[in-house]
Amino acid sequence: MEAPPTAIEAEGGRPRHPLRHPLRWHHGADLGLLILRLVLAAAFIGHGAQVMFGAFGGPGLAGFGQFLTVQGFGQSSLLAGLTAITEIGGGILVLFGLFTPVAAAGLLAVVINAVWLKWGSGFFVRPNGAGFELEFVLAGMAAAVVLTGGGRLALDRMFPLFCRPQVTGLPCLVLGIGAAILARVLGHG
Repeated sequence: MEAPPTAIEAEGGRPRHPLRHPLRWHHGADLGLLILRLVLAAAFIGHGAQVMFGAFGGPGLAGFGQFLTVQGFGQSSLLAGLTAITEIGGGILVLFGLFTPVAAAGLLAVVINAVWLKWGSGFFVRPNGAGFELEFVLAGMAAAVVLTGGGRLALDRMFPLFCRPQVTGLPCLVLGIGAAILARVLGHG
């Protein structure tokens, strides 16, 4: 009886080096991506509800618009509405894993601008709320989801293009960063 091939043997019996072959996807990676998407979505949907509806002690559209005006943004009412829609809509899409790289790129654009707004206050959050470490972590999470896609536990499985993060990831990352720069340049006075 012949022994089954080892991990370093190819099907043809020729030896192969294990590092020359891509790692196999596994259920742990799917669950990890699902958890990452759920946490990211919860943060953005919650914050979007604060901005849009004043939920959870948030400022509402008028209050957030005033905040943006104080920060030097023109068209602050329009920008407040776009921010809320992006956070809620992008959060819902990321939650379900639908058009995930594009949705996460929108979230990345929003949080890059939040980092810019808090840049001068230092990295670590202090008791007065200054610091951008939370926004930095959210930006990293959004960028990771842009580059990995939604995984196998996502509705993106119905759309072949979005099942290929190696195709959509980098262009969507550039889109998110570009949108952040565009909003900053065009919106900030």
